[in-house]
Amino acid sequence: MACAMWSPVFAQIVITVSLDLFVLPVPRTVSILFATKHPEIVINVLLDSMAICVYQTCPANCKNNTCSQDNGFCTTGCDSGYHGNMCQHTCPTNCKDRMCMQDTGICEACVNGYHGIQCDQSCSNNCQDKICDQYSSVCTGCEDRFFGPLCVACSPNCVDPVCDKLSGKCSQCLAGYHGSTCTQTCPTYCKDNICIQGNRFCTECVPGLYGNTCDQTCSNNCKDNLCIQGNGFCTRCEQGFHGSTCQQTCPIACKDNTCSQFGGQCEECAVGYHGNQCDMNCPVKCKDTFCNQTNGRCIGCEPEYHASDCSLSCPDNCKDDTCFQENGQCIECVSGFHGSKCVDRCGYCQDGRCDKDTGNCMTSCIDGLTGHRCDIKVVTLPSKEDDINVAAIGIGSGCGVVIVAMALVIIVQARRHRSMIHQNTTRSTTMTDISLPSFGQERRTETDGTYAVIGAQERVESITKMSAGDSSYEQLGYRERDVPHLYETT
Repeated sequence: MACAMWSPVFAQIVITVSLDLFVLPVPRTVSILFATKHPEIVINVLLDSMAICVYQTCPANCKNNTCSQDNGFCTTGCDSGYHGNMCQHTCPTNCKDRMCMQDTGICEACVNGYHGIQCDQSCSNNCQDKICDQYSSVCTGCEDRFFGPLCVACSPNCVDPVCDKLSGKCSQCLAGYHGSTCTQTCPTYCKDNICIQGNRFCTECVPGLYGNTCDQTCSNNCKDNLCIQGNGFCTRCEQGFHGSTCQQTCPIACKDNTCSQFGGQCEECAVGYHGNQCDMNCPVKCKDTFCNQTNGRCIGCEPEYHASDCSLSCPDNCKDDTCFQENGQCIECVSGFHGSKCVDRCGYCQDGRCDKDTGNCMTSCIDGLTGHRCDIKVVTLPSKEDDINVAAIGIGSGCGVVIVAMALVIIVQARRHRSMIHQNTTRSTTMTDISLPSFGQERRTETDGTYAVIGAQERVESITKMSAGDSSYEQLGYRERDVPHLYETT
């Protein structure tokens, strides 16, 4: 017989039985529980005549409720959260979206924080967002201060400490450490315990040492025990030494025993010396024996001397024997002289003093002289009218013809006497003396017989009458030779 096909079924079994086996009336369709591997499957049996038709439904978790007719295996997969041939097993809890492979139960992916085929192992806490590869457990990224596939901690000697998340290299090391991961210590004598991360070289040495790792000693003559790290040259030398390592002594005549470090030239010479090495003496007449270090020129001269080396004497009439070093001109003149070198005499000034540059008297003139330089004599001569008036007064004082006759006789005698004077000029009669000690006496006559005596020097001088009138002035001409002053000067 044939059994009708009911759907959904996964199996159909035809069993031939005898109805005589049933004592009681039997319904045409019954449900019979068979002892099978899957007790949850109910086999429906259709009783029809001499045959029994048995059929089964697909497992409940088959996707789309579809399974194999032959064996009941889910053919299109399982619903979410199940696996197995008949989708009878639940997927692991940490499978992402509760999805796992039907045949193996392996999670297709894990929720964040877990890895493994069953997603039953935790990712490292240092993985960024706690995400790691399901099968290798390698972190997809690391939190700060961690590096590597498993996000292990950066070296504690990294600054912050922060390192490269892939290689673990520190961007900077703490003081005292070097190396890519700052795990090596710096050399002992690095200043402030700081060295270069990449090569261990000290950035600076403690005083007294030099070299890449500060393992060499500076020269003892380096000032403050300091030298250049790269070559050991002293930055400065102790007093009295020079040279790159300060091993040479300065010249003995350097002032304060100090000289240039490179070359050994004295910065300044001791008093009395000049030259780069201060090995030459200053000229002996330099003031305080002090001279220019470069050229030996005296910086000031001793009194009485001038010139660059103070080897020339100042002019005799310089006051205090002092003159300008450059040209030998007097700074001031002694009283009685003037001019750049004080060789010109002043005129007949009252106190003998005159201006150095102009020769003009600084005070009044001596009696009888005038002018800026007191070189003009003042002379008063009687006029002819005055002589006639005097004669008229003498005649008027007499009376009578006798007096007139006597006057005529006197006049005649006077004229005769004047004629005799013209013939003998060597004869002199002193009438007036202006009391100049150095003057001789020079006589001059007028037509009326009156005489005026003026001072004259012992040498011949040109006399020029300056004016006419009630009084006359005579200008002293060019003196043919020097004569002493009228007054003694100091």
